[in-house]
Amino acid sequence: MFREENVAGSANTARRSAYAVTRWALILGSNSIEVSCPGSSLCRGLTTGRIEVIIRLLGPLELTGPNGAVHLSSAGQRTLVARLALKPGETVPRSALMDALWSDEVPATATKTLHSLLARLRGQIRDAGLGELITTREPGYALNAPADTVDAARFEALVAASRQSDGPAESAKLLREALALWVGDPLADCRPGEWIRQESARSPSCAWTRPKT
Repeated sequence: MFREENVAGSANTARRSAYAVTRWALILGSNSIEVSCPGSSLCRGLTTGRIEVIIRLLGPLELTGPNGAVHLSSAGQRTLVARLALKPGETVPRSALMDALWSDEVPATATKTLHSLLARLRGQIRDAGLGELITTREPGYALNAPADTVDAARFEALVAASRQSDGPAESAKLLREALALWVGDPLADCRPGEWIRQESARSPSCAWTRPKT
């Protein structure tokens, strides 16, 4: 499992990205890749490839629609978006959302609070021009968005594609595109809990953390 630090500033970002691409190249079995470093604007761009990224998990959580960004003012809102976005198109049970919101002990008012958080969040999402992005689907809720609009899912797809690439140059290109999506520690501004630990074990993208110095 590969872990690397993203550092603010274009020079450090480029240097770290080059190092990370080289590390990935060695992992994938090629040690002769010529690395071309992405700039900071690319690393922070809202689009990569053909489909716009509207949900960012690989760094500070962001949800952006045609009318602008959704202001996710609380860790609870960010946790709900992240928990749903980790499985786009799939039903996430209410119990799983409650576990993410309250990792230690679910309060007696959990169902009411969950409904209140979702109602406000859905209103903000509509205002951002994203329509019914979150829908009720028993026994829970689902995020109605293609996986390619979530940066973590796109990252994993790009890494998988790089492994299947025919040549080192194409592999490096795909890895650079994947690394450009990563701008910080995943899920760091969500509520901590077992769900994050489980996701880190499952997902290579959400296992990336800053190394200790």
